[in-house]
Amino acid sequence: MQPATHADRVAQVWGPTKKRMVQERLTDGYRIGELLASEIDGRQSGTLAPLAVANADRTVEGTPEGERAYDVRLLASDRDSRREPTPDDDGELFAQVFVHEEGATVALEADSPAARDVAESAGLDVDQEWRTGTLAIGLDYGAQSKRAIDVLEAAIEK
Repeated sequence: MQPATHADRVAQVWGPTKKRMVQERLTDGYRIGELLASEIDGRQSGTLAPLAVANADRTVEGTPEGERAYDVRLLASDRDSRREPTPDDDGELFAQVFVHEEGATVALEADSPAARDVAESAGLDVDQEWRTGTLAIGLDYGAQSKRAIDVLEAAIEK
């Protein structure tokens, strides 16, 4: 008899632990937001170095409509990226991140055809008219936070 799903086939080869790992996909919006924030703040060189997480609301839990978790600001390029941003590093609002019960949304402040193309080619949900009226990228699970970084890079390079 053939195993029913990919996870069953993996479990047949690797045992039940691997099956559990394949079936468990991180969909918690708060955690996805944390992963994305870590990706942004971890970039101290390259295209994303001037981006910083700002105005984080640590009380968010995620709602079906999406609750603003933090802003992403584009800081002055002459800022030392090795130090934490300060209130003097206001910068321009680049994006906002909203967390849902399941998933997260990155709403870019400016429309970027290049960012839209990257998001679509990466298989991310793209909504041109989300509630902010700007390009919004939906992240359904944690691994997509890496793909969102590519979208942010494309938006910054416009």
